[in-house]
Order: sequence, then C-alpha cells, then structure tokens
Amino acid sequence: MHDYLIIGQGLAGTWLSYFLLQKNKKILLIDDAHPLAASRVSSGLMNPITGRKLVKSWRAETLFPFAKTHYRELEDLLQTRFCYDRTMVWLLSNVKELNTFWARSGEEGYDKYFKNIQNEAFHPAFKNEVGFGEISGAMFVNTPQLLSSYRQHLQKKKGLIEAKFDYNDLILNEKSVTWQGIEAKNIIFCEGHQSRFNPYFNWLPFVPAKGEFLIVEAKDLDLEKAQQIIKNKITLLPLGNDRYWVGSTYEWKELNEIPTSKARQDLLIQLDNTLQIPYKILDHQAGIRPSAKDRRPFLGLHPQYPNMGIFNGLGTKGVSLSPYFAHHFAAYLESEEVLQKEVDIRRYEMLI
Repeated sequence: MHDYLIIGQGLAGTWLSYFLLQKNKKILLIDDAHPLAASRVSSGLMNPITGRKLVKSWRAETLFPFAKTHYRELEDLLQTRFCYDRTMVWLLSNVKELNTFWARSGEEGYDKYFKNIQNEAFHPAFKNEVGFGEISGAMFVNTPQLLSSYRQHLQKKKGLIEAKFDYNDLILNEKSVTWQGIEAKNIIFCEGHQSRFNPYFNWLPFVPAKGEFLIVEAKDLDLEKAQQIIKNKITLLPLGNDRYWVGSTYEWKELNEIPTSKARQDLLIQLDNTLQIPYKILDHQAGIRPSAKDRRPFLGLHPQYPNMGIFNGLGTKGVSLSPYFAHHFAAYLESEEVLQKEVDIRRYEMLI
C-alpha cells in the first residue's frame, strides 16, 4: 500500500512528493502531462518586489531564501540546471514612477533590493528615456525543464503513472482510498485550476485567471548575458538563443487554453511601446492560473474525509510559494506541524 496518492505533477505536486519522499513515504503520482498546465506555461519568475506600489511580495523574506535553497538542492538531485539568479530592470515611464522608486529604495527593509536607480535611458533597444531602476533577488526557474526532469526521476522509481484521473474511479474506504485497484492511505489533490471541478473541493473559492504570452526572437538584445529581466507594463524574460518570454495578460471570463487575437494584439502594443528594435513572433500560448479568492494557497484536509487533502491556489506566484508550503504541508500531514491559519482551507468551511 502507498502512503500517498498525489494527483497532478505541477509545481505543487512535484514539491509535495519531493518532501514526502524525504520522509521515506511511499508515494504514487498520477498525472496526464497536459502540455498547457499552468506550471508548464508559467514564466517561472520569482520577483521580490511587485505591483505599481513596489511592495515586497508576500512573505518574501521567508519564501525566497527557502525556495532558492531547495531549487538548488533539487538541481543537485536531478543533475540538471533550471534555476537562475536574475536582476529585474524596471523601465520607468514618468517622473512620478522614478520618484516612487527613489522613495521606496530608502525605506527600511527595501534598501537591499533596490539598486542602481538612474534618470537616463537604460539601453538603446528600449524606448524609455525617463530612467530605470534595478531590483536584486529575483530568480528564473525553467519550469518545463524542472517538471520534465523530475518526472523522469519519478518514473525511474516507478513513482508516477501517466493517466488522466477520473473521480468516478475513486473509492473511499474508512482508512484508505482505492483508485483503479491501487490502494493508498491518503490522497492529495494538486490539480491546478482543474480542482474547481473536483467534486470534493469545488466549494473552495477559486478565482482562476487566464494568462497569455508570446515567445519572440530579438537578436539585438543581450539580456541573457547580463542576467537581466525587463519589467514595464509587460515582462521580457530571456530564454536563451535570442528568445524571450513576453507577458502576460489577465482574463477571468473566457477560461480556456486557446490563445486569442485580442490578447495577442494587447501584448504587441505593449511590446511596440517598449522596444525600438525588430523582433519576430515565434509562439503564442495561453494557460489558466489556479488562484484563490484571497490570494493565499489552499492547504488542508477535507472536513468529512480525513485521508483526503488539497494543495492548490498558488496563482501567479507558484514558483516562490510551492517549495515552502509543500514542505509545511508535508510536515502537517505527518503530524509534525500545525497548519498555518492563513493557508488552512478550514477558513472556508462555511462555504460547503
């Protein structure tokens, strides 16, 4: 018998299985390798400073060091490089933005992130002339490379089945669960946005958001060598070989994985407002982010089925949130820690 069945091998399922394996638990992961799963089309960006008001990302002082340490640890295990330190370069559009940057850089706790603020053009390839500022502490995780390498690692250990999970095949026993003849003590759902269709957890207030992005080729940029990511109204993230991830958009109504002409046009307008060099569009993709209503992850056990749990709702910050909260959830599942109230799904039990 397995200790845990884990449904979904995005960032949540990957990290949860990793930490449970470290506790010598027998796990089996079920995943259908959907090519447009949110973790696979994510930018993979960890940014310590976010939003127009330039505030620190939630729990950045704790989550970022933890994530960096364990991504490096996972690289060593898999013998694969997928994690890269980066500097965020914010292109400032007006004097007000420049002044906000200067003001925030002088605040306690922010000075270690804000570097090299200039009231001049950043690079001849860009149209900004007002100024720019650099933010240290960012990181890029090549999530497709990570997920693919870890998948192979699990397959070698016979810890993964490539299949689509059907809830109708799940049998709940008093102290175990059975799925297609496979028995386990517990089952944990890490399905991304698909959890809103999960009959056991569809009462949770998911607010999924569709995001679209472009992959472009721009041979006159050299951000990869400089280890820089450009942030303006859009983000330009170097992928190597003169290719750049450009995104992204937000849509809350048309929740599908089909790229739209409107989003493409919106991204191109912003890109043309940012760059003054030629570029070539290589690809246009879409994905659905599994966000929670209060922008906090969903962790916990089902109120009626104590051997059934969920780890989800990571949204756009899954790269930074997933290692820490997977570690925390694994400790909770093994009765080593009390679940933190901010992420415990019991905060929503009144919605059942």
